Amino acid sequence: RMSELFLNNQTKTRLNLIIKEHRQKDNLKKYELSPRKKLLFVGPPGTGKTLSASVLASELRLPLYKIVLESVISKYMGDTATHLKTIFNFINNNQGVYLFDEFDAIGSNRTAKNDVGESRRILNSFLILLEQLQSESIVVAATNHPQLLDNALNRRFDDIISFELPTFDEVKSYLENRILIFPDTQLDWKKIVDFTSDLSLGDIEKAFDDGAKDAIFNNQGIITTEYICNSLRRRKENKME
Repeated sequence: RMSELFLNNQTKTRLNLIIKEHRQKDNLKKYELSPRKKLLFVGPPGTGKTLSASVLASELRLPLYKIVLESVISKYMGDTATHLKTIFNFINNNQGVYLFDEFDAIGSNRTAKNDVGESRRILNSFLILLEQLQSESIVVAATNHPQLLDNALNRRFDDIISFELPTFDEVKSYLENRILIFPDTQLDWKKIVDFTSDLSLGDIEKAFDDGAKDAIFNNQGIITTEYICNSLRRRKENKME
């Protein structure tokens, strides 16, 4: 559920508004308005883009389809455009939430020096298909690299939603929820959060799990600041390698 996502308030508010628009689409239609259906999610890995698409589908009771772009892009001329057309035909005929993850694979800047004619045609095909889409489905394109995306994309999406790395309060709130089931936990929050800079909540979740397992195996389940900081340090070192 959206309430269980650890997102900043602005991002969560915008996602909730999209859900509200779709739930009241008949009311909007009376005033010749329609809900936003073409969304671009932008932000670092692990900040909740994929999970948010899943929650949108769950809240609206729609199936979630994840498009694996590696299977769409072909080395043969014209094949990728044909694959995209097949996908958009399916979107038109089957209502759901469609996630194009790692979208920069086809949405990269058309003026890039290493660009070739085929990649420009692929992106142009996607833009035309997106613009022509007449469906109740929600299309979500997600990227970790917004600087690579073509400016033309901005005009084709109904909304662009940013996903940010967590703040001090968000990290603290998340970890406080996770430690509720553990005994006698007293933590130095300032010391812990100092170790979370440049880490997403996805990274922090995995680090917490590692630290909690250490505490269960070696300290009767009592989590200390040291256990969490050590696992956060390891997580950071792994990301830098």
